[in-house]
Amino acid sequence: MKLGEILGWKDKQDFSKNKDEEALLETVETFKALKGVELELWISKKGRAGKEALIIKVRGEYLEKYDEAMKDLLKFLKREFHCGGTFKESQIIFQFAKREKIKAYLSNQGILAILCGG
Repeated sequence: MKLGEILGWKDKQDFSKNKDEEALLETVETFKALKGVELELWISKKGRAGKEALIIKVRGEYLEKYDEAMKDLLKFLKREFHCGGTFKESQIIFQFAKREKIKAYLSNQGILAILCGG
């Protein structure tokens, strides 16, 4: 007897649904952790050969406190917007500069996002 039959999975799609549910729960926890936190959205070309990048920072002090939530947010936004990005020095850096879309999305999730600079 196969493991999938023991657990009651009929096909591979059932397994992917469980993964989607786990990802959704992780996302909800991330958004809860960032409620009431102000995020700054910056456009930067510095050190990128003239290409624009979007930088998301936590406004205020105690940045390290939100590092895990920011890493989870990066993972989710990369999946949602199909783009590349990284987490460095308590900042999320995206390879695209569509900050209006990101701001609208974060606002819909209850996270305060502020456009800064550029």
